[in-house]
Order: sequence, then C-alpha cells, then structure tokens
Amino acid sequence: MLGSLLALPVLTLFLGALLVKRLRGFRWWAGILTVLTLVQFAPAAGDSSPLLAYHPLNGALLLIASLVLLAKIEHRRVRV
Repeated sequence: MLGSLLALPVLTLFLGALLVKRLRGFRWWAGILTVLTLVQFAPAAGDSSPLLAYHPLNGALLLIASLVLLAKIEHRRVRV
C-alpha cells in the first residue's frame, strides 16, 4: 500500500509532462523515471525473484534520473 503511494507523484509528474504544453520538455525524463519506478515496484507485485537481482542497480538509475530531472527543472526555473 505504501509503495503504491510512493509512485503517485511520479505518475502525476509524467501525466503533467504529457498534458501541459509548457512541461513537454520534461517528457523524456519523466517517462524514464516512470518506467524505472514501475520496474522498481514490480518484484513486490508478484513472484519476480530474477528481478530482485537488479533492484539495487535500478534504484541507482532511479536516483540518477531523478537528479537529472531536478537539475533540468531548476535550470529552467532560473532561466525564466
């Protein structure tokens, strides 16, 4: 239950990047972040023991994608 709530801001960000014209520049990174988040939660959804081996790597990729997206948002905020 708590894990599903953690995915809510990521999905909201992705939907915002798809629907709001001003946020279309973030669509690629928001999509990557959404896919990585879903892959991170996939082992909890069922018996996916092979995916557990990639859990730390995916967590690191999730962190990198989040930081890149944050840097892009801050860069745009300073520019405007």
